[in-house]
Amino acid sequence: MMRFPTVLGNTLLITASAVAVLVLFGSLAAYPLARKTNRIYNFLYIYFIAGIMVPFQLAMVPLYRFVNALHLVNTYHGAVLIYSAINLPMAIFLYAGFLKATPRELEEAAWIDGCSRFRAFWVAVFPIVKPATATVAVLCSLSTWNDFIIPLLFLQDQDRRTITIELYMFVGEHVTNWSLLFPGMVLSVIPLLAAYLFLQKYIIKGIAAGSVKG
Repeated sequence: MMRFPTVLGNTLLITASAVAVLVLFGSLAAYPLARKTNRIYNFLYIYFIAGIMVPFQLAMVPLYRFVNALHLVNTYHGAVLIYSAINLPMAIFLYAGFLKATPRELEEAAWIDGCSRFRAFWVAVFPIVKPATATVAVLCSLSTWNDFIIPLLFLQDQDRRTITIELYMFVGEHVTNWSLLFPGMVLSVIPLLAAYLFLQKYIIKGIAAGSVKG
């Protein structure tokens, strides 16, 4: 029997938390990288973007040892931190590309009005990067929601299973419970489909700005 409310709640909690962390830290990290042009910031930008080319499987064993040493295995915040770290290079890439296309006059006007650099970013800059935020949210939600390896390794407790692990329980070597597998697959797709339909008008803008103007 599939415990759909439990696994759906686990998946929603991990996905929403990871997206929130990525939007917060991804935008803050990309802001100075997009505005500064000296060698240090250019090196840091390349350093972050290089993370896109490094596959997770390459660091899977040392990462598990590290997370286990911190006693974060079978914890929600451990999974959230892992997903955030894996998706952070993509978030920075998209935010930096979009921020490079935004006018500096917006934050300069906020500085004149007495805002600090931090407040100027949230008040004047962040609201106009909604396409990048929507793109980061959708892409990172897809990679987190549909992931199988990380929950299998780091969420071994039955009460912390995600949808992908729960669906896998219905697939056996000789017998597959199709009567539970197919409904579970349909139910697992509905939240992502709803999120995509709600944010679709921003996604193309965000990807285009992040890949072309960056």
